[in-house]
Amino acid sequence: MAIALVFLYVGDTVSPSMCDLIRQYLEIRRASRNHRQSGPASQMAGPWFFNSEVSLPRLDSKLRPGRSKEFATVWPSVKTWISTRLVLWRQGRWRYTGSMESKMLVSKLLAIFQLTRAALLFTAVADSCTLVLLQMPGEKTPHHLWLLLSLTGLASACLYAFGMSLNDLLDTRRDRLFAQWRPLPSGRLSQRSAMVIAMLLLMLGLFFGAMVGVVRGEADVPWSFLLCLTTAMLIVFYNATGKYLGAAGLLSLGAVRGLNSMIGFPRSHGLLLPLILFTHVTIISTVAYYLEHKRPRLKVPDFLLVAFGVLGIDALLADLASWQNGFLSGYLSLLIGPLVAAAIYWAYVLATLRIKKISSRAKGARIMLVGLFWLFVLDASLLAANGQWIAAVAIGGLGALALLAFSLMRRWGRTVTVERLHYRFVRQRG
Repeated sequence: MAIALVFLYVGDTVSPSMCDLIRQYLEIRRASRNHRQSGPASQMAGPWFFNSEVSLPRLDSKLRPGRSKEFATVWPSVKTWISTRLVLWRQGRWRYTGSMESKMLVSKLLAIFQLTRAALLFTAVADSCTLVLLQMPGEKTPHHLWLLLSLTGLASACLYAFGMSLNDLLDTRRDRLFAQWRPLPSGRLSQRSAMVIAMLLLMLGLFFGAMVGVVRGEADVPWSFLLCLTTAMLIVFYNATGKYLGAAGLLSLGAVRGLNSMIGFPRSHGLLLPLILFTHVTIISTVAYYLEHKRPRLKVPDFLLVAFGVLGIDALLADLASWQNGFLSGYLSLLIGPLVAAAIYWAYVLATLRIKKISSRAKGARIMLVGLFWLFVLDASLLAANGQWIAAVAIGGLGALALLAFSLMRRWGRTVTVERLHYRFVRQRG
């Protein structure tokens, strides 16, 4: 009964034929309730999900006592309508047909998720939380671990979403020509709203970074806040200038990922994970950049600069870690898991490059997307190599959640008629 009343209340969200079917069904229910036969025959049926007092009709030719023939003709139509919509939604062919106001609200919410890359921000959360969970022999569990994980994840997520929002803001003119389906070029989200969202995310990221330092008891130097600030500055540099500088932009992109992972644990013996993330993100970004034919085109000096930059920064991080903790003796065993995971990923990359049915741009996009989700595997493999199986499973579960969110957002984007919605709304108001 409640579901039917909700359908009638928001009648604009379903087709008129469905509203007529529901109204007809309610009238038949009301009439059959008033003329219900008394006795044990009417108590034979079990409860139905609309009302516990109404029995579920069988869809065959035999009618239960107390049920009219009209009821058996209406309910199959209702069931057919619902099952058809479910099948179309699973196939991605069903379109949201609600009122204009509800369409604008749904489109606005989807636009915000697409602007901030809501599904991919879990990668940044997993990186930073992995370093907090990584516990070397002799170390004690941090105080207020859950609070520290929450604040670290929020700071990383806000900074990642800020970077994605700033990227779309600065690329609006280009996206109007080459990516008109994005939130800003399509008009589903204004530049003013996107700017407010980006600034809010930046301030929240810095705030949560400062709170991480408070929880960790950083009395002298607020390392967590400084790392958040440095990460934000590198994000601005990459989006404003670095992406047009070839190798410099690719190295800065890897540096952003490495610094972001250290927000919750800014210590020298935690440099192993930033080293892995920096190397992985820089190399896959270079491969995807080359395959997608982005401008400016990469030349031989750019490839050499990326190679020497990765080797130099990795050597610097390894030297800093070994300066205090003996990197070679304590950390080589932890590299077994990430090395195996990296070997599997690059085997996938080679298999993708051999596919002839897809274009070079599609190969680059696929390699980049899988490489981002492979960060969960690298994080979990590092924890597993350290013997922290529960933490590794938790990071793997976070990766599964990210994949689910990514697939749901894609399906959601197909069910919302973005371009038609925008222009219909303009014509209606104009």
